[in-house]
Amino acid sequence: MPTSRSTSWILGIIFLFGTLLNAYHKPVDDSTPGDQELLPVPPVFAEQARPVLMDSGPLPATQKTPAKPVVIADHKHRVVVIDHESLDLTMNHRLIQWCSNDRGRSWQQPVILENWPADSAFMADPWLQTDRRGRLFLVHTTVPDGSLILRGSVDSGQSWHQPITVAEGADRPVLGISPNGKRLVIAASISERTAEYPKRPLNSDDPLLKQKLKAAFRHALGIYHSEDRGRHWSRLPEPGGLPHTIPFAVVTDDAGRLAVSGVAEGQGSRSVVSTTADRGKTWTELELVGNLQPDRDHPFNGERFPVLAVDGNANLHVAFVAALGKELLVRRGMNWSRWDDPSMLSTRDPEAVRMPAIAAWGPMVHLTWMERQNDRWRNYYRGSKDYGRHWSEPLLLSVPHVGTELINPAGFDRVSDDDQSCITDDGTGTAHAVWSVLSPHPVEIPGRVWHATIEWKTPQHNSH
Repeated sequence: MPTSRSTSWILGIIFLFGTLLNAYHKPVDDSTPGDQELLPVPPVFAEQARPVLMDSGPLPATQKTPAKPVVIADHKHRVVVIDHESLDLTMNHRLIQWCSNDRGRSWQQPVILENWPADSAFMADPWLQTDRRGRLFLVHTTVPDGSLILRGSVDSGQSWHQPITVAEGADRPVLGISPNGKRLVIAASISERTAEYPKRPLNSDDPLLKQKLKAAFRHALGIYHSEDRGRHWSRLPEPGGLPHTIPFAVVTDDAGRLAVSGVAEGQGSRSVVSTTADRGKTWTELELVGNLQPDRDHPFNGERFPVLAVDGNANLHVAFVAALGKELLVRRGMNWSRWDDPSMLSTRDPEAVRMPAIAAWGPMVHLTWMERQNDRWRNYYRGSKDYGRHWSEPLLLSVPHVGTELINPAGFDRVSDDDQSCITDDGTGTAHAVWSVLSPHPVEIPGRVWHATIEWKTPQHNSH
């Protein structure tokens, strides 16, 4: 029989082990000072207010060409940009982050985000969102297993919590956060086997090999839902009738309504918005474009995707590129359901229109897109200060900058047909936009991420 001294020693070890175990399993404290503060009040601008380009220029350079930049800003002048860049011609990609504490006037040097899992060679497709209370949420993919990764930060990106895996076999994830900051929704394309998946290895000489491989898999629309800021996740039923789908935006509200926009297979490809008010039990589809890319073999890429935002008056706003890619259109869905007719916001007679990005806060709706003229691209902005009823005139964002010739008066070169750009509102009506610019000599001079700041101002008239 153990002595009382040995018993005390054993109980002490058990107590210590239990304490360590509880500490190990204790959830990360994700409280922020913003939880005790009022959210920024949406701005109300004078009728005469117009958008003004305050700054446009490249972020500090890295050694590689960037792609798919995303941006978040807040009312305390903090701006965070994340993109992915290719290290070589193989599947070797990494995530890069830039931070500014003065509305993008100056930038800290770029930081490489740690690979996770550690043996991942491919970190790509970032999507960044904020709850406007100091928390950032970042989703991205990894290879070789196609993991869908979620990271969180409570200090505006200065540090990140331990990442978690939400799903496997994912591509192109997008993230939405409800206004109260508690509900997170991720939409991603999920590779799944179909009933046509071969039971035996296929013959490489089979003339139908390409068709059989395509029939063996589907790009399902995976929709993942969390009610506790990303601690626990469940998969919601997806919209029916979408055999292959790539999502490009997802939004949600405090009542649990959800909308996702994307490109779905059908007549080559279709541009669609799907909405649900009952967590995916039933869906309503709005077809934006029925034959999106008749001029392209690839059904999904081509940067003609639809993007979504929801304003402070429960209106959905979708921006999308018309068939043949020569017009930018927007539609507004009042109370998530009653859709306006399309309005064209692109300039007259561009050679091509690509890559819309949209954001909303309160009555503000911000929109950017690219147009091609004489084989060079330009990035434009239009905004609305009245929930999308009226729009400002086009404002050119891609202007030359001292010290670099990547953008000249004629425009710039795009990185690829599989890129994306981004815009956000900082909570005061100021918009921050980012996009990637290709260098004509990428080996000697890498491309850059470009950042622009747009403020709404009332013209000052001189009195005589």
